[in-house]
Amino acid sequence: MCLLITILGIVFGTRVTRRRKKRASSRNSPPGPRRLPIIGNLHQLVLLGGQLPLHQRLRELARAHGPVMRLQLGQLRHVVVTSAEAAEQVMRTHDLAFASRPSSLVLEILTYGRRDLAFAPYGDHWRRMRKLCVVELLSARRVLSFRPHRMEEASKLVAAISRSSSHEGVRLKPILGTFANAVVCRAAFGKPLKLVALLDDAMVTAGGFRLSDVFPGLEFLAVVSGYRSKIEAHHRLLDSLLDEVINDHMAKRRTNSTAKATDGDQTTEDLVDVLLNLQQNADPASPITMEAVKAVLQDMFLAGTDTTTRTIEWAMAEMMKNPSAMQKAQTEDAVIKETLRLHPPGPFLIPRESREEANVGGFDIPVRSQVLVNVWAIGRDPRYWNEADKFSPERFLNSTTDYRGAHFQFLPFGAGRRMCPGIQFGMVVVQLALANLLFHFDWKLPNEMKPEDLDLTEEFSDNALKMRETLLLIPVARRIGSP
Repeated sequence: MCLLITILGIVFGTRVTRRRKKRASSRNSPPGPRRLPIIGNLHQLVLLGGQLPLHQRLRELARAHGPVMRLQLGQLRHVVVTSAEAAEQVMRTHDLAFASRPSSLVLEILTYGRRDLAFAPYGDHWRRMRKLCVVELLSARRVLSFRPHRMEEASKLVAAISRSSSHEGVRLKPILGTFANAVVCRAAFGKPLKLVALLDDAMVTAGGFRLSDVFPGLEFLAVVSGYRSKIEAHHRLLDSLLDEVINDHMAKRRTNSTAKATDGDQTTEDLVDVLLNLQQNADPASPITMEAVKAVLQDMFLAGTDTTTRTIEWAMAEMMKNPSAMQKAQTEDAVIKETLRLHPPGPFLIPRESREEANVGGFDIPVRSQVLVNVWAIGRDPRYWNEADKFSPERFLNSTTDYRGAHFQFLPFGAGRRMCPGIQFGMVVVQLALANLLFHFDWKLPNEMKPEDLDLTEEFSDNALKMRETLLLIPVARRIGSP
């Protein structure tokens, strides 16, 4: 019976999709690979694309079909952008038209009905949350106020590496993950928490491919399979932890009217304090709900922990693969930029959804199309970069090219209205960690491995670029003051 209902649901959904396609037939649609009935292009990504990670597979398809490419994944219409020029049209020329986000079952559950910032649909709530984050939570003044916490955690990072040193090598990723988690936790809550582990567990459950992801009409499959209940269980655990922290902060506010949450001293406030202050003083006509507070805090962790860890790990791996870059690594900023060019935090920006019809690259993009910008492919495009696949930090030494959304050949954090608001916070943490790793230690490869033997093969998972092989390095403590 379930199979019959599934088939009927797919057929009905496909007929609806076909009717929409007929209405759009007069448009100048982007080119794309041949589609099959019902599943569209799923076979080319899920079945035939297994030998390449998704971002590389889409680059190959774009080389055949163009930098603005149409894909039909089940009932969902996608447009893949793989050039700086087309990306600029999406995120600058028609930024408002592409300012929304697509929804999904997982997002609706984990983000309290998309009450966060990163995945919220464009509208009054998103504008209010954006202003809150840019002006209050992640301003230059606020980021500076967390400096003592960052310095303390950096010292702990150096000590942890020193304790873990061995001839077999040290696995940097878990140590860096502990550092990033501690920095974000202390900024957000004033103390370390295990929120990242809970979020990671939720992302593992949410990962993978499911029919209901591309056939929204078959959402009942998520119920009968138990998938929805698993996501809801993760959400309850996350919600319980956040409630505990927030209740603790509120109790302190009640017992001491001059405590850090109310005295306005930005050197002692954490982000929960700031959010509770803003909630208390919000306009009654547009209140900040407790669900929105918790959703924004989750965003901070999703954006600030794993991203930081991966960027530092990739930077160290590339410098070990290219010893000359390690010798010149006093220009950490150039090293970080080159790392972000080759290994952006996510190979795709968070998908945008078109709110209205727009023209990109000479093609008409219908309403409610999901737009994927392949920043990994743009960052390795020889039209914009000499020796595009080579790790060469020197290219940034005398260049004004930056990652803040003005140069569309280099978009690790996006551009326009939906650009990541936490760039300053994240980059300060990455720069501090990398500077300490290079200042306090010399680094060697284990087991007499040569630089050319280091495997930097990418693995795509949960829209993140990860190293397929674990990075093992031998730290050799340096005598401070020695040449």
